[in-house]
Amino acid sequence: MARPDADRPSRRHIVPSLVAALLLAGCASFAQKPRVDAQAIDRFVATGYVAPRLGVASDEAIAWNTADSAVSARLLVPSHVAPAPLIVYLPGLGQAATADCTWTHAWAEAGYAVLSIQPLVEDAEAWTSADARRGEFDVVARHRLAAPAMQQRLSELARTIATLKARTAAFPRLAAIDWTRIVLAGYDVGATTVMVAAGEAYPGVEPVSLPIRPRAVLALGPLEGGIPRGELTTRYEKVGVPALWVGGRNESTVYGAAAQGSARDDAFEALPRNGSALLLLADGTHRQIAGEVVAEPPVDADEDRRIPAARAQRSQRDSVEEAAQREAEMRALLGERDGRSGADAGAVAAARSLTMTQRALGVAAIRTVTTAYLDAVVRDEPAARDWLRNAAGPWLGPVARLRLQP
Repeated sequence: MARPDADRPSRRHIVPSLVAALLLAGCASFAQKPRVDAQAIDRFVATGYVAPRLGVASDEAIAWNTADSAVSARLLVPSHVAPAPLIVYLPGLGQAATADCTWTHAWAEAGYAVLSIQPLVEDAEAWTSADARRGEFDVVARHRLAAPAMQQRLSELARTIATLKARTAAFPRLAAIDWTRIVLAGYDVGATTVMVAAGEAYPGVEPVSLPIRPRAVLALGPLEGGIPRGELTTRYEKVGVPALWVGGRNESTVYGAAAQGSARDDAFEALPRNGSALLLLADGTHRQIAGEVVAEPPVDADEDRRIPAARAQRSQRDSVEEAAQREAEMRALLGERDGRSGADAGAVAAARSLTMTQRALGVAAIRTVTTAYLDAVVRDEPAARDWLRNAAGPWLGPVARLRLQP
């Protein structure tokens, strides 16, 4: 007999295996290759939220044909949890449902079944289109974020979930899912989609009824920029479940859709008071929020700048002094030693190594905070709620800031 959720194995810290996951992404070739400081990541993670480390019992693709198209999804089922709470995850533009993802594996190891769905083939193939080949990425994004595409995406998502719920006999692993405890999660355009599914008023899009009742939403990446402040309340007033937003001060997509600085705070203030949260990385690039750790420079910083405080200053709520303090705190956290010997290859590699380590800290922060939030909202675990309220802010330090609704 499968073990019930309440009898999960004892919880312990996420330590060495997380570092291995963070080192999957590649980086440019230099005379001395930049590296993540694994010990710094271990020290950081070991003092954070105590999360489970479960195996993944099943990782399989699910596919079927409809009258219009072929549909594919990917299902991760954790070990020792049955039935497992479910996270329905929507990837970003250019990403297939079956592609590897840092977050889906992390959440599965924390005891959640994860069903990845890319509702529209056009989204998965967005960056292979004729417009994309011409470098007109903004044109691609505008088309994929337009109301007709969003309406179609939501309708297809509803149909896909309904089909899966009805086909447990065809896909036996679906029997391991607890359909009463569900979270919608998404990255990039997937983040926008799950917010609209949760009640965000998207211009030109009619609400679509999903065959599930999510308990929360995790939105990783772009919150649409350029929304007039006076329209925020009507935009978000009908979001009916708690939402955790994840963003960053260096976040910039190829189509420039991300809200920056105080715009995210203003939008967060417009959410209903139902337990939502905002995690804003002090660095926070778009690729970092996807779970990648690469030595890409900050968007508006010099190539060899080690701590991108300049980008952090963009927020109207940040002073120059605060940005400088964060830079000093980050260097102290990473145990940086002074003594660069000019712009030689070794110094550049050292600078990039520090940038990569900072990015890895951000990825670790996202994994830890999202897991704690899931445990608090879905499993109603007092330890998770207490950590988020009292310990998360000091633990995040210069890496990120966390806002929680009262």
